[in-house]
Amino acid sequence: MNSWKIVYYETENGKRPVYDFLDTLNEKFRAKVVDFFDYVEEYGAT
Repeated sequence: MNSWKIVYYETENGKRPVYDFLDTLNEKFRAKVVDFFDYVEEYGAT
């Protein structure tokens, strides 16, 4: 199995753009994106 580790970028001053983006999404779509990230971590992107 080809699992991945997702690492979220953080700027030098502590900002995390991915989290900022996720915060702009409605709850349902944010859950779908997070589920996709979890899937990629477990199974890879193939």
